[in-house]
Amino acid sequence: MKSSINTEVRLNDIPEELKKLKQWVAWKAAPRDNGKMGKLPINPYTIKNARTNDSSTWGSFEEAVKCYQDNNLNGISFIFTKEDPYVGIDFD
Repeated sequence: MKSSINTEVRLNDIPEELKKLKQWVAWKAAPRDNGKMGKLPINPYTIKNARTNDSSTWGSFEEAVKCYQDNNLNGISFIFTKEDPYVGIDFD
């Protein structure tokens, strides 16, 4: 059974504090080997795959939103790191 991915982007619900950080990527839905859908992070500068452990592949909130909108992608994601004080849960 394939799981669906929520692609609703609610930009106004994102805390301003997070929007100020350069820890954003766009993403597109992509099938995984197990048949479920996954979220492939996209570098907002190159439109190629981003890496969650490589900050040079992340951008600002505005850059991620522009990449998402201009390239018909599925959404944006904030990249959490050990260095920041934030925790997040992805419910989908």
